[in-house]
Amino acid sequence: DAANAPVARLGFPRDNVFVMTHDAPGGSLDRPTNVNVIKRLDYLSRQVGPDDTLVFYFSGHGFQREGGRHFLGTVNADPSTVETLQMTTLPLELLREKMAKIQARRVILIIDACRNDPEQSRAGADNPLSEALARDFLIVAKAGASGRAGSAVLFACSAGERAYEWSEKGHRVFSHYLLEGLRGA
Repeated sequence: DAANAPVARLGFPRDNVFVMTHDAPGGSLDRPTNVNVIKRLDYLSRQVGPDDTLVFYFSGHGFQREGGRHFLGTVNADPSTVETLQMTTLPLELLREKMAKIQARRVILIIDACRNDPEQSRAGADNPLSEALARDFLIVAKAGASGRAGSAVLFACSAGERAYEWSEKGHRVFSHYLLEGLRGA
């Protein structure tokens, strides 16, 4: 019955989509702090079944620090030191652990971020997506893959390239066209 069907969000049932944005109210679970992202992933580990598909979309900064450690920048990210990054972002090794607990048959990661090494940024160096960060996201997508039919990672750019902002559109370039495609363009 179409009248009783849940309202869709870009073609997905609204109840199956969590949108976390920097402009969500401070106490809201929709504000993408490191703790809120972890809470959402824990919730998904209990709700997503073995026949489901999980799509994880991230648009923001990816950080890389010495030793090849990678982090997704949440709204409360403090890139001052490795310790503050670990405490205020989503370390990729933690994301891998959380993804391994989600029993989805298919996992799709969509990443609109380049790598940002805070030390190099201060020196004015370019911060393109690194091979190591791209490789580590592939490992995250395959975490817990014993029963998975497949996994995929879509990046906004290739290794060695940057993901660009498009302030006039209110999104990054990749995200703008991704949304246009999901809307049927």
